[in-house]
Amino acid sequence: MAEFYSKQLRQNVVRRMRYNAENALYNGHKMLGYKVDDTKHYIKDEATAPVARYIFKQYADVKPLTEIADELNAQGVRTVHGREFKVNSLRHILKNKAYTDVYEYSDIKIKDGMPRLVLLWM
Repeated sequence: MAEFYSKQLRQNVVRRMRYNAENALYNGHKMLGYKVDDTKHYIKDEATAPVARYIFKQYADVKPLTEIADELNAQGVRTVHGREFKVNSLRHILKNKAYTDVYEYSDIKIKDGMPRLVLLWM
């Protein structure tokens, strides 16, 4: 009985996550520069969106990721999880297509599914 319940629960969770993704809804993934409204849609977070833009701008100006991380940490800026920035956390942000308005989850990609924070990228 427990095994059946576990399988059923997994199917329900996967089904709900796919539904959320197909409708460009929050699926449990926090991102710098975004917050979630009452309808579970991502919206621009005016408090942290400038930080995300700053990261992209500095990287476009060919500043090393270690310097960008050091500057942000010196200013007391933290990641969405409250940690100091590291090179890998910056890479994760820079590779995320959500900042250019593409919502991605698994094999689902929705153009204009996210509020755009940067104009063009990679």
